[in-house]
Amino acid sequence: MARRRSAPYITAMNRSLSALTISALLIGCSPVSADAAERAVIIPPAAKDVPLTPGVQTAVLAGGCFWGME
Repeated sequence: MARRRSAPYITAMNRSLSALTISALLIGCSPVSADAAERAVIIPPAAKDVPLTPGVQTAVLAGGCFWGME
């Protein structure tokens, strides 16, 4: 029984997908450079220290990313 050969474009497509997958894995697994981090700076003290008031206090943090808040 003769072996049926696949169409050439399928082989080329598989080769391209394999190369793309390997490239994505290499980029995803590469270590992040330490130079990518921002330089640490000293934060100045608050200009005015507001005294605490009795009762419940609520802080409203507006922003898109919760993890970006410190």
